Amino acid sequence: FLRTMISLVVLLMILLVGSIYQFVESKADMARHPAPGKLIDIGGYRLHLHCNGTGSPTVLFEAGIGDDSLTWAGVQPAIAKTTRACSYDRAGYGWSDPSPNPRDAKTIAQELYTLLGAADIGGPLVLVGHSLGGMLVREYAGLYRSDVAGMVLVDSTSPNQFRRMVRTGHANDEFIRKEAYFQDTMIFGWPRLSGWCDHWPLAERDVRRATECRLQPWITHVKEYKALDKDSIEVLQAIGR
Repeated sequence: FLRTMISLVVLLMILLVGSIYQFVESKADMARHPAPGKLIDIGGYRLHLHCNGTGSPTVLFEAGIGDDSLTWAGVQPAIAKTTRACSYDRAGYGWSDPSPNPRDAKTIAQELYTLLGAADIGGPLVLVGHSLGGMLVREYAGLYRSDVAGMVLVDSTSPNQFRRMVRTGHANDEFIRKEAYFQDTMIFGWPRLSGWCDHWPLAERDVRRATECRLQPWITHVKEYKALDKDSIEVLQAIGR
């Protein structure tokens, strides 16, 4: 019994030290890499919006599932040479606060509309969406047609994709196991200690560690994944199909 108790105490101490390490390092990472854009309040929580360049139309970039504004770091500066280019972090990703609202397409589009309004950015907009971001910009265009001058879909998810594709139990199980691993271990600092947080290319490693080696993005990722079927319905309704 004594040996069991000692083992439990040691385990708890390891978990406590890991949690403190994760908390301290996460704070330090974000301090070393502050948001490149502005944190704008949209009703009790803030979203990160990063714009550069001038001109019209405004090109607005929307990232795919599980990703943030950094995915456009190599593209946005080039577009900003000729017009205003903006990327942002959906709630729960990058430098943005988590949202109390569901993570479905309609809610995300409404949050983006509120963000652009608070930043005094109106149309015309050219929306660029990658993967899930392609569905999200189609939802936005369906809801706010007068603001949108055009769209660019980059390897976009189709709103019909999840109605026509049978998502096998094996694929779902594999994804959920991966997400559960990071949700269960991130808070204790294991991905940092194991080196997972350093798997990005050297040029972007430190800033990627700051934005992604935290618990919140993984929670948000799962919420967006679970909303995919609802997204399909919402987007098809928004675009009139």
